[in-house]
Amino acid sequence: MSTVGRAWFRSALAVTVVAVGTALAPAGPAIAAAKHRPTVKFDAPVCVSDLGVSFNDTVNWKTGSVGTTEVDWGDGDSAVSSYPFWHVYASAGTYPVTLTVTNNEGSGTATTDVTVGSSSATCVYNLSPEPIAEGGTLQSGQSAPVVVKVTNTKNKAVKSPEPVWLSFSPAPDGGSATACCTASGSSAPLSTTPVALTTGVDEPAGEVAITYTASSTPPDSGSDVITAAGVPDADDSQSASTSYQYSSTPEPLAPPSSIASDCSADVSKSLGQWLRDLPANATVEPSSGACYQVDEGLSLNFPSGLTIDGGTYENLSTAPSGSKGGGTQRGDPVFDVLGGSNLTLENMTIEGVNPGGYLAKMAFASGIELQGTGDATISNVTITDTYGDGITLDPLRNDADHKGPKILSATDNATITDVTIDGAGRMGISFVSVLGAMVNTVEVSNVGLDAFDVEADQSNEGAENVTIDGCTASNPENSNLERAFFSNGGASAGDQTGTITVENCSMDMAQGNTALEIFRPDKGTNLRGPFTFDDDVFYCGPGTTSSSSSGAGCVEVGGGTVTVSNSTFYYSSTAPYENVYELFSGSTLTFSGDTAAGFGGCGASTPTGTVDSTSTFDGDGEGTWPPPSC
Repeated sequence: MSTVGRAWFRSALAVTVVAVGTALAPAGPAIAAAKHRPTVKFDAPVCVSDLGVSFNDTVNWKTGSVGTTEVDWGDGDSAVSSYPFWHVYASAGTYPVTLTVTNNEGSGTATTDVTVGSSSATCVYNLSPEPIAEGGTLQSGQSAPVVVKVTNTKNKAVKSPEPVWLSFSPAPDGGSATACCTASGSSAPLSTTPVALTTGVDEPAGEVAITYTASSTPPDSGSDVITAAGVPDADDSQSASTSYQYSSTPEPLAPPSSIASDCSADVSKSLGQWLRDLPANATVEPSSGACYQVDEGLSLNFPSGLTIDGGTYENLSTAPSGSKGGGTQRGDPVFDVLGGSNLTLENMTIEGVNPGGYLAKMAFASGIELQGTGDATISNVTITDTYGDGITLDPLRNDADHKGPKILSATDNATITDVTIDGAGRMGISFVSVLGAMVNTVEVSNVGLDAFDVEADQSNEGAENVTIDGCTASNPENSNLERAFFSNGGASAGDQTGTITVENCSMDMAQGNTALEIFRPDKGTNLRGPFTFDDDVFYCGPGTTSSSSSGAGCVEVGGGTVTVSNSTFYYSSTAPYENVYELFSGSTLTFSGDTAAGFGGCGASTPTGTVDSTSTFDGDGEGTWPPPSC
């Protein structure tokens, strides 16, 4: 079948026709024709894809009028045509392609050999994302970007302009698509008839941009399909496609097979880019047993309605031997979420390689970091051996790198449920800048610092309206760490911190003597809180001193308002040197309906501290509050 002569429009350079000489000499016609006839050469290789071949150009007629262009494909097929040229051979082989240009000054030719066949491809067409969406991930009338990339067989982008034929087959009452760019730089609507586009016009070489728009009144079923190829009417082996499937029941997407899912290679960039390219409301469901090595982490920039359900994610990065400059922003979170809303991370495992303990050089290599994300859900997730926090709830900041001093938004309305964190080098869960969080059924063990930390480092940070309901915090391998299981640290005045409730929790083997440690900075004036602990059990760790007068408190409050009710305190050391509480800096500490056992004393407070209690205390056998030792 002859396929020559079906040109779609004039396009960009891949072969060039030049003329010899710039002016007519006073010679005879034969001499003039020889001097000024056009000369043509192949400036770039033709593009081969299986049995198809194409090349793109605009002839530069420097002498005389524009004439004709003829191509002989070397298989007995030839025709007069304009660019772009394309052809499909009947069988694999090597063929001489001859290009002849003719005008009123004469003619010129150029010849090159092309080898076609399944193993001879020089151009590979692919579309990203793959697919753009399925099963209702785009809402009515919503648009999504699609990029066609022309690469070589080694997956490297081509460095010259190449022709791409694009077609679009919508479902009945389906969506629409436009692509950029034609040779003139304009966009072209796509339809079932292939349209030739040129790569590298407004995009990098080898790329064409498409805007796909879902139907404003989506049908109940069917698919909108975009197809890219090096020649029109290409078969499946010569083309690549992506589709939007309409469905009343959303269907999840799986990462493409080109992204290693056996943890054999670092796929941080490729998997991260694929996730960022997904349209709003997409659901990702990796295949059963999928494991992704993400040493540089997965950056999710302003996701909207994204759900990632399943998979194992390994970060094998270790601490650098040295560091430059100040600050502690070192290490990459496995999931680094920048802004966005309605994100769900569920049914997954996140693994690091921290051998244990806190290491400042990797302080921010957390399992999951939310930065000003709204309405996020983290559910049924296991996080082990990260260098940083298990989960960090941070603010979204200004500046191009989102590390500026101004907070644009706090993490808001986060839900964390059925989460296990073991071996985190810093905190289990760090509440840095949070306007609302519900934490349910969380187990934290063997962390380097605190199990739960309300961390207000800057004056415009803090946590409000946080509830932790049902948790276990333990450190059986590290029973003498320096800080409390639940603490409030940082450098801000504390007025952004309040309404924190911890209930139905068990704090076992508390870090370094204390179960609860709530402090504000020495220069602060605002009390932190209120904090409420209800129906909790605290097993306070062994003290490090030999006298009750210098023993630390199981509860330590300096600059906060704290209520502990219906809770139980145990001190398990054989030498009872620990107090139930230590109170400082005008704080208010209220006990109601609590029980304490095994302590050497009730507690101590500064003259401005206030302790109000209706609780019992049986550490010295008296059964009253306060006992004589207080």
